[in-house]
This record gives sequence, C-alpha cells and structure tokens, in this order.
Amino acid sequence: MVDDEERAEEERAFSSRDVQGTAGLSSRQMNDWDARGALPHDRASGTAWRRYSGREVFAILVCAEIRRRFGMPVERLKWVQDFMLQDGADHLRVAMEMIGGLGLGVWIMTDCRKTFLMDSELEFSGMWRSGYFGPHERDGAGFVLLNVDRLVQLMVTQLGLPPLNRPEVGAGLMKAQNMRPDEFNAIQMIRNGDYESVEVVTRDGTIALTRAKSTRPDLAAAMESVLDEDDFETITVTKKDGKVVHVAKEVTVKPLLDRPLRKKLK
Repeated sequence: MVDDEERAEEERAFSSRDVQGTAGLSSRQMNDWDARGALPHDRASGTAWRRYSGREVFAILVCAEIRRRFGMPVERLKWVQDFMLQDGADHLRVAMEMIGGLGLGVWIMTDCRKTFLMDSELEFSGMWRSGYFGPHERDGAGFVLLNVDRLVQLMVTQLGLPPLNRPEVGAGLMKAQNMRPDEFNAIQMIRNGDYESVEVVTRDGTIALTRAKSTRPDLAAAMESVLDEDDFETITVTKKDGKVVHVAKEVTVKPLLDRPLRKKLK
C-alpha cells in the first residue's frame, strides 16, 4: 500500500527544466523566485533536484503569466501561489473540468493580496451586473483578469493527457445543473435580451410551450420593398421545424373621406 509520503513523491513528476519550458522562465528567474520564497517545490529523495507536482506547476504558470502581462512584483505572486496551493485546493483539476466537461472558458481574477477568484465568464458577467466590483465593496482595489484556458491545455500536454475538447456549452451547462433542454432553452431566451417578453406554459411540472415576442426594426427597411401593396398592414409569418408553414396578412384601410364630407354625401 502506498502511503501519503510516497504518493506525494509520485505526484512530483516535474523537474525544473519542465517548469522552465512550460512557464517560459529561465533558470536565473527560477533561482530568483526561489530566493524570494515564491517557488513552491520539494527536493527529490536523496538529491538536491527540485521536483514539482502538477498543481504546483499550474500555480507557477499562472503567476508567470500574471507577471508577464501585468508586471506584478514577485513578492505579491507568492500570495497567489500560497492561496492556490492550500490543502485540499486543486485549481488545475477544477479548470480542466470546466473546460473539458462544461465547455466553459476559465478566468482568474485577483488583486494578489486578499482576493482570488477562478470561475467561468458566465459567473463573472453575473458578478459585474450585481455590482460586486464596486469600490464600496472592494475598497477601490485593482484586479487583474486572466484567461487561463491556454495554461490548462499546456498542463494537459505536460501530464500526457489528450487535449481537452470543448463540448457544446449548452450541453455542459445542462449536465452541470441537471437541466432539461426545454428548461435550458427557456432560460437562454430570457437571458439573451433579444425578446421583449417570454411566456412559459407548464403542464404537469414540465414546460409544454415557450412563447417569445420581439420587435425587429432592423428588418423593416429590408422588407419595405415587399410590403408596399398597402399603407397599413400586419404580416405574421409562422415557422415550424425551421420551415415557413403559414403567412397571414391583415390590412387596415383608413377612409379617404373626412367626417364632414361623408355627412354631406349621406
């Protein structure tokens, strides 16, 4: 039976050279990070060689990318690494599931001192709408926002796994939330903002019908040449299974004679 120490040793499958090639760090940079306490690693048994686990390498990749893109001081990157490497935390595994299992893009937002969030763009967009990042909530702190999809794919390659293929986003979300297709479609119609109203008709606890209404002023100009037979008309087009099955035309005609003249003719 493999004990915890032996298992931890097996997990440290990456050498310093592996980290340099994956993270784009030179040996001098790694030694500098190590001297500042910002390079998590352990020594292989009986040797002086550094060895890294997969989640340690991922934390280094994230920090190297933040420093490369935003010039963050190494000392503040240490806070990010300490947070990502807490006992029980495995941001790499979670990110792989979000990309490969749900088809979502993965983003990290942090101020490198007291806040660290890793989630999908869907979650962050909801937080923006809710005013989460207002100065009254965050003391005016500045954040870096980083997409880590490429870093996750790099780690997948390093681990010898096949590339993560994104499933259709809708399928991933339905799986994650135990949601039926009709429920997912109704929610998407409500959220996308293209409809003025969405009516959901339920029967026996399930969605029997969803009706959505929208006004398309952008089509008015394109259809003007077609709709020139009458001055006042309403045309309704009904589609089923992607095909037009019914077109109805309602014409409104205003009298050409005004009221006094009609009276006189009577």
